[in-house]
Order: sequence, then C-alpha cells, then structure tokens
Amino acid sequence: MDERSGSGSRSNYFANARDFTIGQQNNVAEGGTVYVTNITYSSASGDYDIHDKLNPIPDASYRRDRKKSPPNSTCLPGTREAVIKQVKSWVNDAPVLKDPSNVLWLYGYMGSGKSAITQTIAETFAKKGRLAASFFFFRGSGDRSKSDRFIRTLASDLASSIPSTVPSMKKAIKDYVGLLTASPIELQFQHLFLDPFRSSLRNPGRFAQSLLTGPVVTVVDGLDECEDRGAVASFMDRIVQFYQDHPRTPLRFFISSRVEEYIRTRIAQIKAPTTVDLAHHGSEEDITVIVHETFKRAAEDDRIIRSYGAWPALDERRKLVQLADGSFIMISTVLRFILERTNDGRSAKDRLGAALSLRTGLDEVYAAILAPTEDLPYFIVIISTVILARTPLTIVQLAGLHHLTEADIILVLENLHSVLQIPPEDDKDPVTLCHSSFREFLCAKSRSGRLCISPSFHKTLAYRCFEHLHKDTTVKGYPTPVDYAANAFLWHWTSYLSLHVADLPLVKQEVEDIIAHFRATHPKSIPFVNSLFITYTLLDRGWLSSTSGKHGKCSVAEFIQRLTAVRDKARLRMVTEKVIDAVEHAFAALPDPTSREEQFSVVLRSLDPPLSSLSQALRHHTLLVKCCIPQLFTRVRRKGAHVLFLPVHGEAVDDLYVADYAFRSFPLHLAMATEHDAHFAQQVLSCENKSWDSKATRRELTPFEYFVHQRRYYTTFNDPGEYLQSLKRSFELAASAVEDLLKRQPESAARSSNSDWGFVSTPKHTGRAMFWAYGSLKEDYSLLSLWTGYSNIVQCFIHRMEETHDESTCTLHSQYNQARGRAMT
Repeated sequence: MDERSGSGSRSNYFANARDFTIGQQNNVAEGGTVYVTNITYSSASGDYDIHDKLNPIPDASYRRDRKKSPPNSTCLPGTREAVIKQVKSWVNDAPVLKDPSNVLWLYGYMGSGKSAITQTIAETFAKKGRLAASFFFFRGSGDRSKSDRFIRTLASDLASSIPSTVPSMKKAIKDYVGLLTASPIELQFQHLFLDPFRSSLRNPGRFAQSLLTGPVVTVVDGLDECEDRGAVASFMDRIVQFYQDHPRTPLRFFISSRVEEYIRTRIAQIKAPTTVDLAHHGSEEDITVIVHETFKRAAEDDRIIRSYGAWPALDERRKLVQLADGSFIMISTVLRFILERTNDGRSAKDRLGAALSLRTGLDEVYAAILAPTEDLPYFIVIISTVILARTPLTIVQLAGLHHLTEADIILVLENLHSVLQIPPEDDKDPVTLCHSSFREFLCAKSRSGRLCISPSFHKTLAYRCFEHLHKDTTVKGYPTPVDYAANAFLWHWTSYLSLHVADLPLVKQEVEDIIAHFRATHPKSIPFVNSLFITYTLLDRGWLSSTSGKHGKCSVAEFIQRLTAVRDKARLRMVTEKVIDAVEHAFAALPDPTSREEQFSVVLRSLDPPLSSLSQALRHHTLLVKCCIPQLFTRVRRKGAHVLFLPVHGEAVDDLYVADYAFRSFPLHLAMATEHDAHFAQQVLSCENKSWDSKATRRELTPFEYFVHQRRYYTTFNDPGEYLQSLKRSFELAASAVEDLLKRQPESAARSSNSDWGFVSTPKHTGRAMFWAYGSLKEDYSLLSLWTGYSNIVQCFIHRMEETHDESTCTLHSQYNQARGRAMT
C-alpha cells in the first residue's frame, strides 16, 4: 500500500470486493465501504499468561471501580462537549498525513475537570475498539502514584486490546533479562509497548484495521501526580524520540495533567503537538448543568430531598455556580457536602445555607467540612493516617494499626463523605480521597492552619507498623494491619528521616531508639539480634556501597540473612531485616556521612550488652570468615579430591550474589580475624577445621569460567580498577597476616608448602565430556589449605585483569596443564 495515501482514498482498496478475509478479520464490502464483522488474533506464543507475567496494577485503568479507586469523575451528558469533540477529532486524524499530531496534552488548574474528560475519552474509544491502553495516576495511592508498574500496566492493557502484540512482548521478556524488574522506564516502554505495537502492524489484519477505523489512542491521566518525576521525564523523552523515528504510526497519546515545567518542556519538543488549555474553555454552563442534574438525581433517590419540592431555588443554584468559579472539584465537593448525610444534626437545607455563606474558595470548603469533626477523639490520628498512608487503608486496618475500635474510626469518618470515599460495609475496601487536592490542603500550613498535618507523624506511623511486624495475624482475603506494616514500615521511617537529614544527633538518637525498641519487643532473641547487628557493622562496605549497588536490589539486611544462613523463625528474621535496613537508611539520610566507625559505634552501644567500641566487635570477623568459606568451597567425596572451589552462584538478576561477596571479601575478613582473634589465628594453623559445610546447590564452574563472571564488576565501573584494587588490597592484607603467622610456626609453613591443590576431571552433563574442577587433592580441611587454594585463584585473576599474566609462571595454570597432561596420557 502507498504510505502517502490519504484518508479519502482508503475505501478504494476494496472498491470491487464483497466478502473477504485479512488475517483473522472477517469483512463485508458493499459499494466500496467495508464493514468489520469481527476480528481476533492469536496470542499463542510461549506457555504463560502475559498478564500474570506483567503483574499490572488492577485499579489503574478506566475500567476501575471509581468509588473505590478515585478519581471518581466523568462528564455528565451535555457537559464539556466542545473539548470532547476536539479530542475526538484529533484522534480520528489519518496517521498518513504529512505532519500528524500524535500527542494531545490537556492541561488546566486543579479541579478544572481533566480527569472527567479523560475518563470520557477512554470510555468512548474503548467502545469503538480503539483504546490501546489507559492509566490514571492518583497522588498518595501507593502503586498508582509511582512509576514502577506504570509501563507494565499499559502493556497489559495493550495485550488485551491488541492480542497480536503479545508475541513481541514475550520475546522482549525472554531476550532482555531483568526487563520487568531492573530496567529503566524508557526501556520497558520501548520493549513492552512501542515495539510490540509496531510489530502488530506487520499482521495484515491489524494493519487493515488501522486503515479502516483510524488510529488507536493511549490515555494517561494525572501525569503530574506521579511521584517519580525523573521517570515521567524519561517516559516523555521516549515518546518524543519514537515519533521522530516513526511519525506516521497509527497510535495517539492523550495526556492530561496540571502545568508542570518538566512536562511542558517535553511536550514542546514533540513535532506538531496538540494542546488544550481548559482555562480557555468556558465551564460556567457545564457547571450549571451539573448543579441542576445533581439535585434532580438527589430528589429521585432521597425522600427527604424530594419533600423539599423545587429546591434549591434558582437564585441559590446560581450562587452555587458562582461559588464554584469554574472549578469542577469545587462544585462536586460542595454538592457532596450539601447532599451527603452526616451525624452532625444538620439537614441538607442547613448545609446549603452554610455552603452559600462561603466566600474564599476550596480551602474554606474543606475547613468547613472538617470543623464539626476536628474535636472528636482520635481525629488528628485518624485523618493524619488517611492522608500520610503509603497505600489507602481499610477501616479495619486503621483501627488495628492504632489499637482503636472500628467505632472510633467510623465516628470520625462518617461526617467526611464529601472529601473521602468511605465504603459502606466492606472490610476489604479502603478509605480513599475524592480528590488529591484535599491532601494538598491538609499538608500546607499556609492553607489549613491549625488543621495542618505534621509530616513528623510519619515517625508515629513507622512505630505503629513496627509493633505489627512481629505479629502473624492474617485473614484470608482481607487486608490486615500486618499486611500494611510489612510494606510501609521502612517507607514511613525514611519519610520521617528525610525531614532531619542535617541533624546528626537526632539521627543517632533515632537509631538507638529503634534498636532499643526492637530489644524490648524481642527480649528472648537478644543474642540472635546482637550477632546480626555486629555482622552488619563488619561487612565489607566497599562491596555494599559500590559494587553490589550496580548489580542488584537486595537490601543489606537480606544480604546478611543469606550470607549468615540464619535459620530462625521466619517472622523474627523479617523483623530483624526491617530494623537493620532502618539503621542503614538512617545513616544514608545524612548528607555528609560521618565515619563508618562513628556510625557503627552508635549501633554497638545500642546492643545488649553494649559494646563500647568497634574494636570489641572485630573478633567477630571470625564468623564472617566461616560464612564466606561455604560460599566458595564445598566438601566432596569424589575420587581424587576432598574440597572443591565451587562458588554458590545465584541465578536471579536482582541478587546480591553472596558468593561474589565472599570471593572479594574473604581475604579482608581473614586478615581482620587473624589480627583480632587469637584463637582464630591458631585455627588458621591447625590441621583440622570441620566447623563449616554447605549443602547449597552449586553451578559447576571452573576458576576460568568464574573469572568471566567476575569481570562484570571490573568492566562496568566508571573507574574500572575500583573493584580490582579493592580486591588486591584485601588480598595483600590477608597474605601478609598469614605470612606473619607462618613465620612464627615453621612447621605449619612446611605443611603449607606441601598443600596439594590441583584439577580433577568429573562427569558433566552439559554437552561436554569432562568438567575440570579445582580442589584439594588431600584430605586437608584446614583454613591454611583453603587459603592456599584461594591464593592461587586470586593471584591469577589479578594478573589477568592487570594484563600482566604469564601462564608459564602461574600456579593455577601450571596445575591445570598438569591435570590435562595426565588425562591425555
């Protein structure tokens, strides 16, 4: 087909056709006009459901239950007709025009009706089968206020509306490891949405449909309400690039938001964008229709309202329209305030009079709504929690979190129906805001005055969450305080700390307090807690702060649990992880972190019994040595070998590979343990050390294969030598410590020189006949023997990375060549 053909010539392709099929699309043609009777596409690619894989946010699309998942707005018949007509006309423009307008930005002030228009457009084009995807952001609603699952939700919608995109999505998920979890938003957008849509056009039926019916549209509402501004900017940048490369793609993006500079500047980069400023579209007539229609429906549904007769009077209705001053959120809030039943003793007529007495706008409306409730018990606790919660909470969760009764919660909330969406009698549904402007009002001291919610309440919420972490009360199918606490504790904690980043004494005190609170709630687990916290203070911080952060998302606490292989109660382990991460976040909150020694001294003083200095903890490096050994070596009973170098290697891309930590940090812990633990120094020289073993599943890798695996740390740094130099320093420190020990024990030095390490061949079922494993050929389990084998490996690795390797003088290669030579003879 000629790409330059315009919309007026589209019917000519089928001028003489009657009944025919394109792909799996059935068509009937009469007089040159084609009618699509049905169209289906096969998504049989792969053996899993794409929606399960994408894990979309269930309440983010236009199909959501708006009473439970705001914004709860749509355009009443007869309102916003000019704007809606303009948007429809824009979507229907032919994609083969020379300069198509692919993006429409609808912008306006708070309450100007953006979400209502967006909802109407989504519903309209969904009915026509031309809605590719939709997403409605809402500030402070958890996942819907973040970017993490934004693209995956759009992709899930696209898979439903255009199933021929599914094979491309599945291929991208297979080809790009970590695409769903570790990739930036622009790459997810490209590989899960834009590329699949383009690939679907190669399907003849899909391409024909775009010619017959026109472009499809993707709707994104409230883009400014996404908390991740950097991700929004990247999303918009990718749209700009996409339409520079593919300007005639039959795909439109309809975006609504307030005016934000980071959005406006990117819209300006799009070629021929369409912009609609709601300030230029008079809305007084629309608000008049809303007022009349709302009171009409109220009279139909409520006997008391119906008994008032022709109420309100026309003059009162005109005053309400004037009060709204063009704001749709203002008029909708005022109408709910008047018509929603409350227990404050006022009738709808009384509340109408109160509304008409207001003069200064939405803030005054909000203050008037809250006035009858603010003196009730627990008001500030309940309303602060509703506003500051990470995700909306049910009445049961609100009560449980603060150890209140459901009656306490209901008493406060039942007068707030005009600003909150409160479920009637369903423990599963959360309390949500009707509009995010209510949160903005309560969080701004200049607007709400004495009603302002202090952000320091995040600390109260963090401790309330902490109190529920150790509980195991779950109700199948019903959200509980425990469910919320597990996901929100660290969020509230870091939100509070962010207010005090420059206050070092306060941060130190908060660390001591949270550890003390932990001890008080788990008195029987103090030895376990102490051990994990001491381990935390002694970790190789260079690895955690530089290396691991580039290759995984595992928290420090999760890493410690895996490294130490603790086997305590699951819930206690989870609580311990949360507290260690809380401490880590506290130190990270400081703009100019104090020395690690000073930070850790705070932790050590908080233990029971407290350790007065870091030096008292240094002998615990012994534990870390014993944690590293099983990650690198395994005992075997194979012919010719007793210990093998086979690092435990995780498959998941988000792992902090524990074996990789052990490979780099084993010498550091060995050197420190040798220096600070006299008993351990003797263990290094002893013949037997049977205190370690590992039953972990291992991938069989030769040292040379493992080198390839380790190179990723060396090659992905801004300073490529950073990883290598750190490993080298630790190795030299340990080598010096072991050498000093051997000088004092000549007999051990003689035994060390006779330590027999080499390569043995073992069966391997991966297509190769032999696997060359490296290990001790004698039954010598001493730490000195393990160090000898490790030394050969690390020296070879360092020389290779420094490009000074000489295979003829390399101990590891010499042993390898000897083993291969024996095998050949």
